[in-house]
Amino acid sequence: MPAPPTKPRQCASLAVHGNQEVTTGSILTKLSPEARDLLEHQDKIMADVRAFAKDHPTEMGKVLQVWLSKGMG
Repeated sequence: MPAPPTKPRQCASLAVHGNQEVTTGSILTKLSPEARDLLEHQDKIMADVRAFAKDHPTEMGKVLQVWLSKGMG
């Protein structure tokens, strides 16, 4: 088991590839400003969807059922 980090992370982990952890910070530095803006916009949308799902789980369940039944998932 790896030791806990000695200082707080500045960016979230996206994935672990082999023994190398890929972080949002390492990826964002390689993106163009336009791509970074798009990614930030998508992150905002996902945060809104997660908040809606947390506040309205029944309604979100219905939305997901419709998406899956129509092959949108």
